[in-house]
Amino acid sequence: MKKVGFTRGALVVELGPSRDMLFCFNCLKSVCERQCPERNWGLLTERLFKYYVRQHEADETNELMQEAHDQFSKTSTKSVACLKNNTKLMEQQLTANGRIFLG
Repeated sequence: MKKVGFTRGALVVELGPSRDMLFCFNCLKSVCERQCPERNWGLLTERLFKYYVRQHEADETNELMQEAHDQFSKTSTKSVACLKNNTKLMEQQLTANGRIFLG
């Protein structure tokens, strides 16, 4: 299983298995984006994990992380259990040359 991590300068932070990251993105899409489609969830799914958050986006990104945390805490594990199987399939489809591409 591939590991997902982030690097910034000399700092490397390993977050865990790629399947867990994909599951997190699936949950963001199915739970948070459905609850509040007007919010800019791309700050979490695109900017934060693929690129960087601009300084003027930091407060909104922090608010979205808190909102996602709040929504996840109210969501039953049964309601997102089906996403686990989809995540396995996605991981197989997105794995190319030993790397996971999230997007």
